[in-house]
Amino acid sequence: MIPNELTPRDQSVATIVGIGLFAAFLLISIAKLLRSEIFIALIKANLKTVTITNYVNDEYPINKRESFLLAINYLICFSLVLFILVEFPGVHQKNELLFVTFFPLLLLIGSIAIMFWIGLITGEYKIAVKLILFKIIGAQLLGLVFFALALAWTLVSIDETIFLNLAIWMFLVESILRVYKSGVAVYLVGVPWYYIILYFCTLEILPLFIVFYFFGESFGLHF
Repeated sequence: MIPNELTPRDQSVATIVGIGLFAAFLLISIAKLLRSEIFIALIKANLKTVTITNYVNDEYPINKRESFLLAINYLICFSLVLFILVEFPGVHQKNELLFVTFFPLLLLIGSIAIMFWIGLITGEYKIAVKLILFKIIGAQLLGLVFFALALAWTLVSIDETIFLNLAIWMFLVESILRVYKSGVAVYLVGVPWYYIILYFCTLEILPLFIVFYFFGESFGLHF
């Protein structure tokens, strides 16, 4: 069905999203210039489980500039997707704006900090390093996917519900794969079950509850 009238998107919204996408594009392009096969290496890294540490040390070091740029891209593109989903919060919507701006950063840095802390109290520092690597490389790949999603939103008219479902499913798929790899890595070294429960509750389940609760409130849903 063809609408009777085409309604252009708000210019300020288009500008904000456009600037964010342009910055993300620069980061991705520079990362590609620094290492031509970086995307292939990133995909391979996300397929690793028990050998992730060796692969990162030998083939995909996360302390390189290109890896750092992809991590920044994740923060920008995740914020852009949230910005679109929360219906473009302005300065007067401080809670929504703070959430959109800082949630991706807190989710990444907070998860890494808690993993490091769990590694210290359990004495399983090597396992904690693997979990941190899973988180970082998963976030980098998710950032590329969110970039494509936000770019598609600017190029074509995507229904709000479809955009929301796509964003949630992308987030869930990355989380489920990471949980599976983390579970395998933890299980193979015989970590006590109560530490595994602590890990999943604090790092996987709780953030998902926060995300769904916030979006439920934003879209008029009550849980």
